[in-house]
Formats: sequence, C-alpha cells, structure tokens
Amino acid sequence: MSVRLLASALMAASVAAKTVQYNWAITNFTQSPDGVQRYAFGINGAPGYNTPINVDIGDQVILSVTNNLEDPTSIHIHGLSQNGTTFMDGPAGISQCGIAPGRTYVYSFTVAGQSGTYWWHAHNKAHYMDGLRGPFIINDPTESKAYTNDVVLQLTDWYHSQSDDLVNAYLNGASNPSGAEPIWDTGLLNGFGKYDCAYAGGYSCSTATQSNWTWTAQPNSVTRLRLINTSGFAAFLFQIDGHNLTVIEVDGVLVEPYTVDMITINIAQRYSVLVTADQESGNYLIRADMYHGDPWTISMTMPAGTNTNVTGILNYAGIATSDRVMEVATIDAPLVLDDMQLVPLEAIEAPSPTSSDLTLLFEFTYQQMVSDTHQKYYIKASTLSDSAWNTDFTSSFSPSANATPVLIDSVQNSNGANWQAPAWANTIQITKGQVVDIIVRNDDVGEHPFHLHAHTFWVLSKGVANSVASIPRTYNLTNPLRRDTITVPAAPQDSSGGIIPSTNTVDGGEATSTDASLPSGDEDGSWFGYAVLRFVADNPGVWLFSGLVMTFIESLADLQQLQLPSQTEQTCKDYQAWLLNPSSSSATDLRYGGWVSAVAVAALTSLFQKITAIKVKLEIEHKTQVGARHLLPNLTDPGLKEQCENAIVESEKRTGYLEAELHKLLAKEKTLITGDDGRLQEAIPQSGSLQRGRRQSDPNLRRIAETITGAGTRNSAADNNSGGFDSHDSRPSAGRVNPFPAEEFSKDKQDISARKGAVFPLAPIDSFDEHVLSDFDFLKTNTALTPEKVKFKLSEIETKLGIEEKVRAGTERMYQVMKQQLQSPKGFTDPREQEIYEKLLECQTKVNLLKKSKQRYKGLDLEDAVTLHTSEGGYSTWTKYSNFCVRTGESPTHQYKAGKRPQSGKLHIRILAAQVLPPKRQTTAETYVVVKVDGAVKAQTKQSSFDKYFDSFEIPVEMALELELCVYERGGHLLTLAWFKLAELETMLRLRAMNNAVQKEASPDVQKSMQTSKTPAADQAFPNEKGDIWLDLEPGGRLAVNLNFTRTAGKLQRVSDIFQLVSKN
Repeated sequence: MSVRLLASALMAASVAAKTVQYNWAITNFTQSPDGVQRYAFGINGAPGYNTPINVDIGDQVILSVTNNLEDPTSIHIHGLSQNGTTFMDGPAGISQCGIAPGRTYVYSFTVAGQSGTYWWHAHNKAHYMDGLRGPFIINDPTESKAYTNDVVLQLTDWYHSQSDDLVNAYLNGASNPSGAEPIWDTGLLNGFGKYDCAYAGGYSCSTATQSNWTWTAQPNSVTRLRLINTSGFAAFLFQIDGHNLTVIEVDGVLVEPYTVDMITINIAQRYSVLVTADQESGNYLIRADMYHGDPWTISMTMPAGTNTNVTGILNYAGIATSDRVMEVATIDAPLVLDDMQLVPLEAIEAPSPTSSDLTLLFEFTYQQMVSDTHQKYYIKASTLSDSAWNTDFTSSFSPSANATPVLIDSVQNSNGANWQAPAWANTIQITKGQVVDIIVRNDDVGEHPFHLHAHTFWVLSKGVANSVASIPRTYNLTNPLRRDTITVPAAPQDSSGGIIPSTNTVDGGEATSTDASLPSGDEDGSWFGYAVLRFVADNPGVWLFSGLVMTFIESLADLQQLQLPSQTEQTCKDYQAWLLNPSSSSATDLRYGGWVSAVAVAALTSLFQKITAIKVKLEIEHKTQVGARHLLPNLTDPGLKEQCENAIVESEKRTGYLEAELHKLLAKEKTLITGDDGRLQEAIPQSGSLQRGRRQSDPNLRRIAETITGAGTRNSAADNNSGGFDSHDSRPSAGRVNPFPAEEFSKDKQDISARKGAVFPLAPIDSFDEHVLSDFDFLKTNTALTPEKVKFKLSEIETKLGIEEKVRAGTERMYQVMKQQLQSPKGFTDPREQEIYEKLLECQTKVNLLKKSKQRYKGLDLEDAVTLHTSEGGYSTWTKYSNFCVRTGESPTHQYKAGKRPQSGKLHIRILAAQVLPPKRQTTAETYVVVKVDGAVKAQTKQSSFDKYFDSFEIPVEMALELELCVYERGGHLLTLAWFKLAELETMLRLRAMNNAVQKEASPDVQKSMQTSKTPAADQAFPNEKGDIWLDLEPGGRLAVNLNFTRTAGKLQRVSDIFQLVSKN
C-alpha cells in the first residue's frame, strides 16, 4: 500500500466502522402471508422476513433480544465467523442456554473480514420455521459494483401448523413409523405466497391477503439479486423467464461471474446473481419450484392443496404490474448451476494436510433400530489413524432439556486438558492450526445440506461412490470452491426406489479406487453420496456441523482461558428456573429473592448497550491514533504530513467527546445501581423489600447490573476494583491490560499542536461559546463536539443529500433527453450537452462527498444516549430568554434555531485559506473556492498552490436561502464543501452583537468576569482579525473565512455593532 493510501485509510478508519444497534422483542402473533391465518413468531410486531439487519464490514453489532414467547429461544447468524466471540454464536445447548421467556440476551460482535449475503434465524427447537428468520447483509463500501440495484429475495417453505406440532407428529412412532418428514403447505417469496383456500380445512383463509412478490426494475438496469433459502425442509429450483442469472457470490464468497439459466438452492444456502433487465418491457414470471419426491422427500405425491410452484413478478418500470406475464420460449436444455464450476475471486489455495492433521469420516443414514418406535437418523464419526477408521461416536443427537451447553461446560470445567464433552453432543476435538478434512457419506435416498458454523470450507470433491476407498483423495488445491453450506448428493436409487448395490455400476460414480490412502468403510455394500470438505482450525470455539449434528471443540486450551460472560451464566440460571416453573410471570424478577422492576432491568440493559457501543468507538480511535503516530515519522510530503497530523488531532477530539459521554453514562449506571440520588426512584417499586430507606445498598439491582454488564469482563460504575474503564476518568484502569498505552497517544502531541499552529493560529480544540450557540456555531470547527452538534450535522447533511440526489436525478434525465434529441452516441456535438454532462458529474461527486460525510457523523451518533445525567450527578439548568437559551449549568449545548426564512441584503465575505483538504488527484494541484448562492455561482477566488486565497467579495442577494462554499482542485474537480442558511448567519451575527452590547452596558466587575471567561470560537480563530472563523468542510478539511451580512429586507441595519430594527417610513 502506498504512503498516500495508508494515510487516507488511517484518517478514514475512525468513521468507516460504526456501532449498529438493534432492540428486538420476539412475539407470537397472527400472520397470513399465503392467505391462511396462523400464529407465527416475529420481531417487534413484524414478520421476520421484514426484519433485515444491514451492516458494513468492520461494524460492531449490538443485538438485544427480549423473548416474549412462552418457550426459550435463541438467535444465530448463519455464516458469521464470530471469531473471538464464540459465546455470541447462538445455538441453544451448544454456546448458550435458551433465552427464558421474559428475559433478554445481548449479542455483541464485530463483522470483521466478511461481506456478502447471510441470514439470521432462531436456533432452538424448530422456531425458525415459525417465522424467526430474516436476512443479514454485510456491505463492502470498497466493492467495485457492476450493478445499480441491490435486492434481497428470501425463498421459504411455509407450514400452517406450529413447529412443535410438526416435530411431535414426526417423532410419533405410532402414527409415523416410516419417519416421513412433514411436507410444507406452500412456499413464500419475501413473505408473499398463495394457498388454495378450498383446502384450508379448519384454518381461516382469505384471498385478500394473497399476492405475488413483485420486483420492479428500470429497463436496462443491472440488479444484484441476493437469493437466500430460509426453509426448514425444501430446496428450490429458481429461474426468471427470459433472463439469465449471472452468479457472483456464493455463501458470502465473491466468485468469477458465471451465467446459468437456473439455480438449485438448498436450505441455508445463498447466491447473489446479476439480472439485467434487457428484454422487451413487460411483466416476467419468477419461478421458484420446490423439490418433492425422491431424492428430496419420501412423499412422491403431495398433500392436497400443497403449492410447490411459487411465483413472483419481474416488472419493468413504466409497465403496469399484472399477473398476465410475457410469454417466452422454453429452453430445451437449460443450464442449471453446478456449484463446483464456481471460482472464487480471491484465490486462496487449500492447504495440504500433514501427519498431524485430521481426516474425519462422517456417515449418516435413516433407519429403525429394534429399540426404536420409529425411523430416525443415526450418525457415525470416525477418524483416520494408522490407515484405519477409529470410531469416535455412533449415536443420534439427543440432548436433555437441562444439559449444560457444551461451550459453557468446557470453560467452567476444572479438569483442564482431561475434560470430556458430554456424549450426547457428538464431539470431535481439534487443535489450533490443524487442517481438517470431513468426508461426508450420505447413505440416505435424499439429498442433505450441511453447514459448518464459524468457518468457510473448501469443497474438494463431491459425487457418488460405491466404497469409501474409491472416494478421490487427489484434488485441485488451487483456489477450489469455498462456501459454508454444502449439498451432499443422495444415494443412487434403482427403479423401485431402493439404493443401488455397490456391485452395480452408476453413471458418473466413483466405482474404483483412485487413491489407496483411504480404507474401506463399514457400510460399503451399496452406493452413496459424498462430499469432501477441508477447513483450517483457526477460530477457537465450540462449533456445530449442522444438518445432522456433530460438534467441533476447537482449541480447548484457548477456550479454557476464556471467562464466562455473566449474562451467559445468568441466562442459564434463568433457563433452569424456567424449567422448574414454566408458568412463572415475566413481569417480575424473582431470581435474586426480591421484587425488581422490569423498568430498572430494561434501563440497565439499555445503558450497557450504549456503554459497549462507545467503548468500541474509543478502541477504533485509539487504533487510529497509534497507526497515525507510527506513520507520521515516515512521511516526507508536507501535505501528507499535515493530513496525518490533523487525523491525530481530530481523533483526539473525538476521543475526548466519546470519553465525556462514557463518563456520563457510567455515572448514570452508578445512580441506577446504588441509588446515590433519588431522582430515579420511580424505576424501583417503593414497597416490599425495596423501600426507599434501603435503596442505597440494594443488592438485587447490583447483581442484575453484573448480569447485564458482564461483571468480570469490565468494571461496573459501582465497583472500580476490576478491569475496564474507571467511572471517574473514563480511561482504561490498571485492572485490565490496555493494548494502547497512554504514552502512544501523548508522545509528540505538543509538537504536532505547535506545528499546526504555525500554519494558521487556531483556537483551542475544545473552545466553545459558554453563553449562546446558534445553528451557525455548529458549523464552526472549534465548536465543541457534542451529541447536539453531531445530530445537527447529521440532520443538515441528510437534508442536503436529499436535495442533491434530486438535483442529480433531474440533471441525469435532462442529459438523457438531450442526448436522444441530438442523437450523439459518442462525443459531444453541442456545447450545452457537454455543459449538462459536466454538471451531472459534479452532482454525482457532491452526492458521494455527502454520503462520506454522513457516514463520518453517523459513527458518532450516540442516539440520545447521554443527555440524561451529568458527571457531577446533577441535571443541567436552562433559562429561556425570548429567542435563545443561556446555559446556567453544565449540559450539552442548546442551540437557537434560525429557521429557513429567505434573506435579502449584502453579503461581505473574505476567504482566507483552507487546511487539511481531502487528498487531491495531483498532490501539487492548485485549489480555489467558489461561492454559490442558491446554487448560482457568485464569486471565485484565485487559484493557490498553498490553499491560501485572501480574496474579498461583496455579494448582493435577493430573497436567498443558502450560501455554499465549494473547494475545487484545478481542472474543476470538487474536493469538499460547506453550506449554511443565510438566516443562520444573520442569527449568529445578531446574537454576537447582542452579547457585545450586554458587555458594554455591564458593570466593570461583570465586564471583567465576562472577558476572562471562555469566548466564542469565532473570535479566537484569527486573534489578529476579529470575526475570522474556521468552518468545517464536508467530508473533510476546514476553511478560514470572515463573514458579515447587512440585511435590507425588513430594514435591518447594523449600527455600532448592534443590530436594530428600523421601522419603514
């Protein structure tokens, strides 16, 4: 990476990652996606398929899940590596206990090193088949996109019966001795489906809630269609009439584009395909045919009314949506995707195993033993040692309801390396760094999907074979297919439905040994399906190999160094308590022997989530500062050095802001736990054992706080003896090893400040107006960073972005119309065409800059997390004076709102200089500033190689709203900009004049007091020239200007630095 790219990356690091928080309440309510009404699970009153999670690479996700069902449940993110956060994986009985009814579990993890299409779902019993499932999308902001639209399509089987009833019926040996799986009633596309109400039986059914899923695309547009099979049982054959499908992603792995006609997508698999709307405008049928009959289900015939042909509509924009679709020619020999033909874009060679690595044979079949009341699946795992298969286990996965989750058992045990996992978990222990091969053998007549948690594996081979010894062991290791969910082929059948004996031949089967390295298996005697998978044990944890369950204990030594999170431990206590008394109310909390308000628990949970979010942001800032300080001595280019220095200063500014807000939150947390003041008494009932007099030392809330906040992993605000952030100075305390020593941040700090002051004298970074702040003050570089400033900036940027996106769309339409009229496919034949095209490019650039700026402030938005309480334990006081607010206590700054009234008068502006501008296309390129009023160019500075201009302008304005200052690189490339309402400027000047007037009329003692207090940043930016200020530029940099405005409309005149309203004659 070049020095410039590295510097830019460091300066962007603090805004690239953000904390994304979701607060979910799982409920059970009536839904009828296919017209049949049934109870189903959802999130916050919405179906799961309407509850997506969208994040970017590097984001910290905080997912708070409150279970309002009658059963325990849990949440798993399918395909996420959870590297370093194994307790967040979600499978009940494996990494956690189920979340008891009325309880909350906070999943907190970082999406690092992964992007693409994933999904979330319940991972207890069969809850996800009741609707607890939805998309989880990880965006890569740096991706080079070959598409303009991004659409998610969830393909789902749907049952009218509750999953518990389905499972009980399936396991009932008397009524289902053959072990036939329950067949779905219909299929859904993004929650849309149709069922024939004539077969609804005792269910309420209405065609009014039935419809096809419709996707509207602009003609000639390219869309990334993210296909996710969220089914419990069904696979789909997917196609769109008249349109090719170009595969670009499989299970989160980008692949070289591969075009097919149809895609088979199994349970839990994901594909991204590019679809180009290049056909005649109309409505085209989307087909998602659900597999039935062998080799997929035992049932060759479907129950009456079952809909196996799910459809949707691809609608071309401009054409009315209709179920009457375009007729297209049938493809005689359609190309159906073979995933083994896909080649990952990022070439990663599969490692070759050594003698210390592991080869595992995983066999499964469905059968009915003598002791069984019904047919069930049996699995067998054997490891290869000394050219023989040594059996590890033979069983059917059947944990008891009160079993300790395997991960928790491994962490809590005192036997060290001698710990043995419970037999029911079907465990295989692997060591860190091992190369693991899984040979999956399928002796069943149905295909089966398998998913490995926390890993993406190489698929080295798959097919059918008549003996284990005949499975190939010589593979192409140069960039083979990688994915996390594989379909293992079914065992070949004869015409009667039986499995073909191994002595017979099968087209495409491996009937002879190709490599003598594998011994035969115990069940060799018939043909079977197989797949060979390889992964590296580089992620310590307890991970399921699900489909038919096996559990990997990965790096037990590392696991036993972990500390069990207190919320994980408490979740198990809650779960065990629920088992003893399933009918207990979730409205009260009896786990600590006292009555504790759910309001207080919710308040502490919310505080912990916000504290965690701020700590993540602080860690990012610390890393940014360390990286920039290591980079700084190697920089020789003055411009790059200035940018790097500014990155450190700005990061320190953000760090101070975040630490201040963390300080307030920890104080708030302490108040809730210890009751140091009585303002929050309403959160705790004043009866029973928690009377007001005992509130000071109540142990129940303290223990709840430890449960919620994870005592032992960070210190509580009420107890500063353990590691973490101290509640008094908000910095890492001695109890925890801090990977970012304080000296890394303080080193050379004074030198940097001095060098930056040599360019232009700057106000202290934390200076701000103690008395009155208008909206305009939030535009100044030196106004303190507060939640109010962040929210103001976000609001202004979002408003500006919305306007500029509309301008861009209008300009694009104008350009297309002109191009069609002039009929000039290449080059410009008319100056107006070129002018509009250049305008379009600038519009796009401006939109991109504003999006970057939005991301910058979004990462600092703490969602009103810290406005409730101050570090001193007191609330701030505000005194209202007519049109502005004066602060009398410490609190986030309140601003005077200027409104959006148009202004007329004369604008006096002096543009002095710019600093720390975003990287230019050419390092030495000259820059200049353009002044625009309501989008019209009014003035332009001279060009400067050193970003110093010193140009003055007097600009008459008539009923104008907005002033825009745009910094360009020579050649017309927009670098950065600032904008504000003229009314905001006029208000700021008015308030400053009033403040000056108050000082003049005050007594000498008051004047002296006011002069020695902190003064507005506007008056400190250029001490030698009153009124010079630094304005923030977006998405980066700052601009020194001197502004004044003389209003004529309304006869507002400036007299002796005081604005006076003069009546019209």
